[in-house]
Amino acid sequence: MHKLLASRDAYCMNQMKYIITRKSKKNLKTPIGFTLIELLVAVLLLALLISAVASLFGITVRSTLRTGNLAKNQSAIDSDISRLRKISEEYTCCSGVCAWPKPNSCAANFGFSDYYFPQNPANRQSFVDSCKGGGGVTSAPDLTASLVNELRKVPLSTNVSRTVAKASAASGDHLILVTYTADGINRAYNIYPVVAAWCP
Repeated sequence: MHKLLASRDAYCMNQMKYIITRKSKKNLKTPIGFTLIELLVAVLLLALLISAVASLFGITVRSTLRTGNLAKNQSAIDSDISRLRKISEEYTCCSGVCAWPKPNSCAANFGFSDYYFPQNPANRQSFVDSCKGGGGVTSAPDLTASLVNELRKVPLSTNVSRTVAKASAASGDHLILVTYTADGINRAYNIYPVVAAWCP
């Protein structure tokens, strides 16, 4: 009986070895991990994704910079329009000669009628001739001629260009056209000097 048990134990042990060996060989045949091709495909997909994200980031940065530059240029133009309007409001003919800033010979205060209109009656005909576009009895220059020159002298941001000219060559027309150009911006602004309101 002992022999029978020993032989049965030996048989069971052989069967166990066979099963373990068979499973080990089977595990060796099944692939563990990724193949080289699978890794290359994964790396390629990752590279494409990174390239797309980088491209999108670059577009976003350029768009943000352009928007910032547009806003900066618009702000510079708005500030310049404010300065030019102030100059056109302070432009005076109180001394008989139209000028900005107000000549020292003028005692008038800004905003009052005597600030714009000549205080000396002898200079009034010169003012009337200037209002009509210049020339006339007194050979006075055009009312807006020196104002256009003064407006052109006002410094401006380097990214923006400005032109200042009379809107019309017709005599007696005192409208001044200011045009601005910058990267992506074209703006025009009309200035009508306050002193022109005193023209007959």
